[in-house]
Amino acid sequence: MNYDDLLNILHNRVSVRRFDTTAVETGTINSLLEAGDRILAACDVKPCQFQIIQREQDRRQIVNSWQEFYKDNFYIEQTRIDALRLPFLRKAEAEPPFMNAPVFILATGNRKAYDEEKVANAFYHQRGGAEALYMRDMATATFSLILATTILGLGSLWVSVGRNWDTSIKSILRLPALTDIHTLIAVGYPGYQPEESRRRKMADMVHKEEYNMDLYRTQEDIVDFLHNLRKITEPHYLKTEGRKKIKNENIAYSAKRLSDYLNLLDSAYNETAFAENPVPQEYITRILEASRWTMSGANAQPWEFLIVQEKVGRERIFSSEGGSALQSESLKNFPSSETGYFRNAPAYVLVLGDRRPFQATVLGASFLQTDGAGDAIYYKNMANAIHTIRLASASLGMSTICKSVNRQWEDSLKSVFNIPRLMDILGIIALGFPKTK
Repeated sequence: MNYDDLLNILHNRVSVRRFDTTAVETGTINSLLEAGDRILAACDVKPCQFQIIQREQDRRQIVNSWQEFYKDNFYIEQTRIDALRLPFLRKAEAEPPFMNAPVFILATGNRKAYDEEKVANAFYHQRGGAEALYMRDMATATFSLILATTILGLGSLWVSVGRNWDTSIKSILRLPALTDIHTLIAVGYPGYQPEESRRRKMADMVHKEEYNMDLYRTQEDIVDFLHNLRKITEPHYLKTEGRKKIKNENIAYSAKRLSDYLNLLDSAYNETAFAENPVPQEYITRILEASRWTMSGANAQPWEFLIVQEKVGRERIFSSEGGSALQSESLKNFPSSETGYFRNAPAYVLVLGDRRPFQATVLGASFLQTDGAGDAIYYKNMANAIHTIRLASASLGMSTICKSVNRQWEDSLKSVFNIPRLMDILGIIALGFPKTK
């Protein structure tokens, strides 16, 4: 899949909040599952499994059980300024926006896969620990599947599942107690023409060679951002009834695009040695433009990016404490060849996260009962951004290697690149053109 096709998919992927009841073909559902499975998880542990719910009786019971989950969130939201509440949480009674979707796909996981010593030890000291790693792997598989729905002319809605709703759904479907329900993905044909999402300007979230403090958002800036976000995005949540139904005329072409997308997934996670030639600035810009359109819970867009290409900057990544951290317990389990590849990339993207939009109002209180609490939503968003960078790079013929950052290394990187204390470093992506044999 080429870059332009990928960017078109990212632009067209929006959360659909009213579905047509037309059934989704079994072959189409199987294609979605294949896209969700084409992900390289940390240490090759794949915790995500998908449960398909099509029986009307089961879907109806799940919709009814959502009401209790909704009420909890509604009353928590009443502590917030009205203008900052999620629009669908401004009424005491509401129907779930996914209620008419003909297919529910549950992204379920089992943390037991991460209890193995290799995984627990390797990621214990990183930002968020093994729990964040689990959330990120689950999110990446979910996002990969959701992009496939857009390719096939379908609509989708990503719905996080809180602990009490998790228990209710497991009871309805008789799922094992140890299974976590990470996300409900509503899938079907859109019942209206969705509007394009709104995104922060790229100039507001990209830093070159070191963090630009002129772009750092104060607490007041965050609140202003949320106020403006609610004004702009409210129609996405509430005003769907008056819009015309979309007519899909690209289904025949979609099958080929899905095949191209699956091939792109394979190439995005094929880590290899880098060529010495530098990455053109145009390519960096295009990669970040794609990342700007990453799927984000409540459109909070918590990510920023620091681009390091100059030799002195690349050396700083591995100098002093950062260099020793690369060889520490947190990374010993990676193959030595892969670590060598990572050290010799011509460019790096430090993926920075700002959890304040979630903590302020957008998702902080409403999702306290989500498994992993408010940080779960945050880590899911950041995983989506990393996934998009890797897809965009692969679409331009480039390779990527992504490393998690332990606390010691993170502190050192913040110091040498002037990164504010309140920003997190969720990962470092090495990128460049693959070395030819």
